[in-house]
Amino acid sequence: MAEKWHYLNNSFLIGTKESTKTLMILSPDHCARLQAASADPDILPLYNSFVVIDEALTNSYSLWMTASAAYSGTTLAFEILIKELSQTKLDEWIPQVQVVFPESTPEFKSIFPKGRAPFNTGSYDIRLKAVKSLGENLGPYAALAATKTKVETFYDTLLSARTIQQVKEEDVRLKSEALELKRVETCVAMYANLGTLMA
Repeated sequence: MAEKWHYLNNSFLIGTKESTKTLMILSPDHCARLQAASADPDILPLYNSFVVIDEALTNSYSLWMTASAAYSGTTLAFEILIKELSQTKLDEWIPQVQVVFPESTPEFKSIFPKGRAPFNTGSYDIRLKAVKSLGENLGPYAALAATKTKVETFYDTLLSARTIQQVKEEDVRLKSEALELKRVETCVAMYANLGTLMA
């Protein structure tokens, strides 16, 4: 099979494939150099068309950065709650159950069938489901109604934080896709400008 003629390989696309940050250096530099030479009637149309593309890339990158920052913040907020579950909440709930049902009883086992493990290991969603199950497991025991309420309240807090985090994660994905389209558009424009300037 014949190889693609190397001049058809867009070096800007290839060089920035793994690093949009590199393009965020190249594109404004390219735009500035076109602007500096825009007194030339052959360069002015290149500048006028490229400045719009450069601004769109910058805006898309900014939106992606903002979405990424929001996702990082919501992820940290959720991780703090998960840590609180393991380090504080279980230490509060287990003794409350033990006062009513000692650890050796079938009732305790039905409330905490696998002990602390489901709350301390596994994915976030598995831990979230463990808290939900704990609230349900406490349901038949009137003496533990207050504990059940605490567990359910914490579950609602966890679920809300997880939902917000997942929404922000999806926003990052969408902004990443939009940024990739702008990266390609910018690289194609830069390569076209290169060809025009060479001509």
